[in-house]
Amino acid sequence: MSLRLLAEAADTPATPITIDALTQYFHRCGKPRAAWRVGAEIELIAVSGASGRQLPYLTASGVEALLERRAADFAWSVHREDGHVVALTRETTAPGAVAADRSGRYVISLEPGAQLELATPPVTHLATLAAALAQHRAELRAVAGTSATEYLGIGFTPFSSEPDIGMTTRARHRIMAAYLPTRGNLALSMMKGTASVQVAVDYSDEADACKKLWCALCLSPLCTALFANSPIAGGRDTGMASYRGHIWLNTDPDRAGLLGDVVEEGAFSFARWTEFLLDVPMMFYAVGDQWEPALGRTFRDYMRAGLRGTMPTLDDWETHLTSVFPEVRLKQYIEIRGADSVPLPMAAGVPALWKGVMYDDAALAQAQGLARELSRDRAALFHLAIHQGLRGVHRGRSLGQWVRELLAISARGLANQSVATGLEDERALLEPLLAAAEAERSPAEQIRERCRNGVIEPAAVLELCRF
Repeated sequence: MSLRLLAEAADTPATPITIDALTQYFHRCGKPRAAWRVGAEIELIAVSGASGRQLPYLTASGVEALLERRAADFAWSVHREDGHVVALTRETTAPGAVAADRSGRYVISLEPGAQLELATPPVTHLATLAAALAQHRAELRAVAGTSATEYLGIGFTPFSSEPDIGMTTRARHRIMAAYLPTRGNLALSMMKGTASVQVAVDYSDEADACKKLWCALCLSPLCTALFANSPIAGGRDTGMASYRGHIWLNTDPDRAGLLGDVVEEGAFSFARWTEFLLDVPMMFYAVGDQWEPALGRTFRDYMRAGLRGTMPTLDDWETHLTSVFPEVRLKQYIEIRGADSVPLPMAAGVPALWKGVMYDDAALAQAQGLARELSRDRAALFHLAIHQGLRGVHRGRSLGQWVRELLAISARGLANQSVATGLEDERALLEPLLAAAEAERSPAEQIRERCRNGVIEPAAVLELCRF
């Protein structure tokens, strides 16, 4: 979710922008290989350790209070909107930072249902990223103390029903909650109860970005199957491995999913992506220090006619980009979004998987070959992964077998990167993923094995999904 806080946003000259300028935005974001980094975002759900129900935002023991305590105890800066805490930030050079080999800051922000999202700065070494996740876990547990709060790495809130989950106070979230249910019947469940692990990878130029985006989209169903970790809703077995994936299919066809014909090998371009985004209905405007509903107006029309005499800027374009959320999306980097949230050490394997594939030429070429085998079936594969996880069968092979092939490619890519740079071999981070694939046992299967007559006790989920 975007951290754009309007009261703190820098003033941007109201220079009219053109469609060509929007396309050039993506060209300018390309980086030389030496500057490539990997970033991660992990979303967690705070729950009661007794009932497993999701914690509210505004109570004495709710999420806002936990954030206040975290900031005080561990030197985080607090960001507020309308007087309420909506984010924490900490520079990498601040006390407690795990390393200083990257630029940027850590950000803890909130999803609409007060799910916590940690966004790491971009890193060179995966060990740095894994250490950041471990430190996040340690601080969460220290702040929870004896309050019986638990943080779950799980794809969907397991014991709370959507109507019982409150929301943050952010105006942006309120606008989304009014608009998205007009587009999909599970949109509020997405907003309030889902959690994922996302990975950001860099690209060098348009050709490299198009190749990586298409490859990641075609392979996204394998990622969904491997990290499927949301079989429970309302305390009962949904019959699915990734109920989170099912929710996203019923959120908004304009802005979610596998992009259909928008992204095809050899046909995708920055210009085509820009044209697609121009016609995705907008949910909100950022006007001064206020959010306003856009009521489905397109960005193309916004550029043509403006709003009350004001024309959109590149800041508005970036805000619009954050409101379009397919399984893989192009922003200043490529964001790969298909994994349910999972606990450590599996969570650290998500960026390792994609770094191995995306940052070695030979590995990327092999992954493209695998993607071509799956490209025509990616919608059907996505459904299969959602419902059956690694045990689903495609063309006579289990998804576990297909995933093992992808993991082997990633491992070779990580090994090649280690040889080329002289850095530490990072393949060990793939071991929990390989164990799941070899057993054809996604995290959802481990939860399901604890079910009795379709019902599971909170203690079992806390044991398996505690971050």
